[in-house]
Amino acid sequence: MGAPWPQEKTDVPTTVADFDMAKRMDEHWIWQGPKQSQLPSVNQRNWPQQKLDRFILKKLEDHKLQPNLQTDRATLIRRAYFDITGLPPTPAAVQNFITDPESTETAFAKVVDQLLASDHFGERWARHWMDLV
Repeated sequence: MGAPWPQEKTDVPTTVADFDMAKRMDEHWIWQGPKQSQLPSVNQRNWPQQKLDRFILKKLEDHKLQPNLQTDRATLIRRAYFDITGLPPTPAAVQNFITDPESTETAFAKVVDQLLASDHFGERWARHWMDLV
């Protein structure tokens, strides 16, 4: 009864007898699978390296903007450290990344994996939740 006050009139909850789960599943977005999007056509056909890049480039071209040039390894590792841990890389980490003989993509993937596994990653993102609490 919702713990009514004795002099208070109580409302009786109503139920919906004609709830159609199949209809609900057909209409609600949560049960809809992802849809394959058409890849947009872009002017700079040599810039995209992945399918996702075409969507980014299309938005840039729509706004008459140019993508940035590819960055050097030192800047790339610095961005990764600040984005993932909020801290700058050590000079040794920068030097190791710059001199890594593997391709930039492979070396960068190793650095990102190391940063995601580090305590600093958890500490950085836990701060947001601690601030909220």
